Amino acid sequence: DVESRGLGDVYKRQDEGEGSLDAFLKKTDTITSLSAFTQHLARDNDMLVLELKLTNTGAKKVGEIIDLVFTEYLPKVFEDEVELGRVLSELESIDLLTYLHQDTYNSPMEESSAYAQSLQGNISSLGPENILKGSPSFTEIKQGFFESKIGQDEWTNKGKAFKSFVSNFFVLRNMNMILLADGKFTKKASELLGSSTTLVDENFNFHYTVGKLSFSFPRFTQNPVFHLVNKNIFIPPAALELSSLRKLAIEASIKSSQSSLSYNTKSSWSTTKAGLVQKGDCYEIWTKYESSQIFSSRLVLSFDIIYTSMESTVENTMNVEILSEILKIKFAEKLYAAELLDYTWEIFASLKGDCRIGFTISGFRDGVEALLSTIVSEFRLLKLDSSVSTDEFRKSRVAVRSRYRELTEAPSVVLASTGLLVVMEENIWSLEDRLDALDDIDAKSFKQFISDFSEGSKFLRLFVQGDIQTVDN
Repeated sequence: DVESRGLGDVYKRQDEGEGSLDAFLKKTDTITSLSAFTQHLARDNDMLVLELKLTNTGAKKVGEIIDLVFTEYLPKVFEDEVELGRVLSELESIDLLTYLHQDTYNSPMEESSAYAQSLQGNISSLGPENILKGSPSFTEIKQGFFESKIGQDEWTNKGKAFKSFVSNFFVLRNMNMILLADGKFTKKASELLGSSTTLVDENFNFHYTVGKLSFSFPRFTQNPVFHLVNKNIFIPPAALELSSLRKLAIEASIKSSQSSLSYNTKSSWSTTKAGLVQKGDCYEIWTKYESSQIFSSRLVLSFDIIYTSMESTVENTMNVEILSEILKIKFAEKLYAAELLDYTWEIFASLKGDCRIGFTISGFRDGVEALLSTIVSEFRLLKLDSSVSTDEFRKSRVAVRSRYRELTEAPSVVLASTGLLVVMEENIWSLEDRLDALDDIDAKSFKQFISDFSEGSKFLRLFVQGDIQTVDN
C-alpha cells in the first residue's frame, strides 16, 4: 500500500514538468491533459489510474501511447536507483512540510471524529502512523537524502526496492484500459481490442466493445527524452533535513494533544499597517509584516509592471491579455514543482485598460525568491524573437477569445455590470471593440508590441506581506 501511494506520488510529481510523459504528449499534440492518482478498491487491492484526455490526433495513436509508457517512459524514469531515492526523499519532505503548514479548517473535535473513524478500518497493512495524509510513508528512514551519507544510502536502498516493485507490478499484463469516445472511434477500438462485436447497455443505452489488447503496438516517430525531475529548488533548505521535520511533527503532535475539543473561532490576525519602505523614479516597495501563525515562514508578494511609455489603446490592452496567457503557458511547466509545495502564482492583465501586467506569488519565504527569479528570467527572454512560438501565440489568442465568448453568454446582470464599467471608467473598452482589436492582431504585430514592450520605460510597484521585517529580506 505504501509503495502504491509512492508510485502515484512519483507520477504526480512528473505530471507536468520537463521530461515528463505529460510534457511530451502535449508537445506532440496527442493529449490536452493527463492526471495520475491511486484508487483503493479493497484490502490489499490498489491501482494506479492514468487519465488522458486525447486530441483527435491522440485518438489515432492509442497503441503508440501504450507502447510509449511501457517501453520508453517506465524504463528511463525508473532506471537510476540513486535518483529515485532522492525523489522519494523529497516527496517525504514535501508531505511532512505540507502537513505541518496546512490550514486548519476543522475543529479538534471534528479531527478526532475523523481519526476515530479511520481507526475502525483495517490498519494492519499501513499501521497507525500512515492513517493521516501527509504522515511519513517510510517511517524506518530517519534522515533525508541530502542530510547525511547514512540517509543517502538508506534512500538509495529504498529506491532500489521501489524500482523492483514497479518492475514486478507495473506491466502490460496488469493493465486494464477504458476508452470513452463517440461512435467515430468504434473502428479504432475494435482494431485495438481484436473484437468487432458491439454491445448495448440495457440500462443506460450506450454502445461498447469488450476485448483484449494486442501486445504489438506501433512506435512514436518522435524521439522522447524522459527523466526524473531535477532537485526541487523551491523546497526550503531546512525542509531537506528530514530529522528536523520529524522533530517538528512530534512537537506539533504533543501540542495538538492539549487542544480543547471545541469549535474553531475566527480571530483578527491582521494587526499591522502597510508601509512604503522605498521609492524611486521608477519603483515603489510596500511591506506589511504579519506576526500571525498563519504567515509563519510564508510570504505573499504582488507586483505590477506598468509600461508608462505606451499609449492606452484597445489594441495594446488586447496585446497585454495575449501576453499574460503566453506567460501562463511558459510558467505552467517551469513552476509545477513549486505547486507541489502549495506555492501559488497568478498572472493577470490590467483591468484599467492601460499597459500593465500583474503578478501575485505566495509560499514559503525561502522559496519565493527562487519563484520570483524564475518569473523574472522568463520575462526577460520576451525580447528575443524566438521566445514566443507560433503555437503559443495561437493558443493564447484562442484562450483570450474563449474568455470573452464566455462573457457574452453570461447572465444579464453580469453583462449589465460590465456595461457600467465601460461607461464609468476610463479606458475600459467595450466588448465589441476588444473582439475587433483581437481579430486585427497577428503574429507580426504582436512581435512588434513585444519589442516596444521590452524597450519602453516602466514603473514597478511591489507589495510584500507576511513573515518579513526588513525590506532587505
